[in-house]
Amino acid sequence: MRPKEEPGYHANEVIRCYTLPEMRAMLSKAGLRYLASYSNDDLTVPPKPPAPEAVRNIVVAERLTEEQ
Repeated sequence: MRPKEEPGYHANEVIRCYTLPEMRAMLSKAGLRYLASYSNDDLTVPPKPPAPEAVRNIVVAERLTEEQ
């Protein structure tokens, strides 16, 4: 996905969006344990599961220790 063209904006960036299953796989590969994800900016307690159509998710993970 490329940013919208705007006058004076010259960055050549590409944004890669990941699904929650892709994020969980990457976290596991990096030695992190998935704890939760929050849909958009909704940080209510208890957390609500992200909606499938959510544009962005905040993912919370922790580093695995040898005992885990």
